[in-house]
Amino acid sequence: MSLASILVVDDRPSVCEFVASILGRYEVATSTSGSQAIKLIGSAAFDVIVTDVCMPGANGYEVLLAAKDRSLSTQVVLMTAYGTVSDAVAAMKQGAFDYIQKPFDPDDVLLAVAHALQATGSGACAGGQRNEAEAVEQTSQPRVAVTMPYRKMIDAARARASRDYLAAILREFGGNVTRTAERAGMERENLHRLLRRFGLRAEDFRHPRPS
Repeated sequence: MSLASILVVDDRPSVCEFVASILGRYEVATSTSGSQAIKLIGSAAFDVIVTDVCMPGANGYEVLLAAKDRSLSTQVVLMTAYGTVSDAVAAMKQGAFDYIQKPFDPDDVLLAVAHALQATGSGACAGGQRNEAEAVEQTSQPRVAVTMPYRKMIDAARARASRDYLAAILREFGGNVTRTAERAGMERENLHRLLRRFGLRAEDFRHPRPS
């Protein structure tokens, strides 16, 4: 099985390098230009694209639309500064899978990408390899203004989906933290931090011993 393919796009090379280092278990390509990224999308298949929102030339929304034009199964995660979070939330109505806010926690990057890979139909497993899962098709919709209640609803839904994703893997592996971390493409330490954040305990998912 081949490694899941990730494209990281940011006009600052240091950000590309940092995100690529976080996602070291996958096959990662980088681009420091939205226009260059769109050309790459046209010539190569990517499972997940992690792109900055604000870039000179082609921005993150144009990268998103190019990705969806090529393949609806490709999932796009936006990187956004605080001032553009509302735009990123609106982009989720255009087909973006998720967003991470700068400055970001590496755990959030790992979780967003692992969850996005599951939605592609080639979800992450040990070493970041592909694993068959049900494909999720997202429909592009016109961009709309984002109200605070809607943003809160999206944030709550994102947190719930992340928690459910981790719980599902824990359940699959009977609470085995090592195998769960491998499936999610992260180290045990990253997983433990995320479990604490979402109030999950591995022991609650362990299969009962036969009496």
